[in-house]
Amino acid sequence: MVRQGDLLWTPTPERIARARITDFRRWLKAERGLEFASYEEVWKWSVTDIDAFWQACWDFFGVEATQPATAVLGQRTMPGAEWFPGARLNYARHMLRHERPDATSAVRLRRSRGRNSAARYASSRHSCASWA
Repeated sequence: MVRQGDLLWTPTPERIARARITDFRRWLKAERGLEFASYEEVWKWSVTDIDAFWQACWDFFGVEATQPATAVLGQRTMPGAEWFPGARLNYARHMLRHERPDATSAVRLRRSRGRNSAARYASSRHSCASWA
């Protein structure tokens, strides 16, 4: 029987080594001089230095704005927090920036009969262009 607080799953060392959070921790060390010994330390930093954490996420993932943000967090009230005020982003540009013509894109479409179908980058680009 599972009880509240029971640990249900632990990733293998191999999975941890391949995880994006591990890549992020390496990047933080190399680019920001920040070193965290565990996930818990990263989490603590993320809730105690909110602006630095989210700016690092923006930079790590290479978010490209056509107009830069004036701050990381404009309004700090909840609900209603205002993240990266002033920034202008093009979602389609970000979705397609790692395009590989013959690869399946990140978009999965749910058909009316409940079946999933994979979209190729080429068709995703065509769909996005038709809406532009």
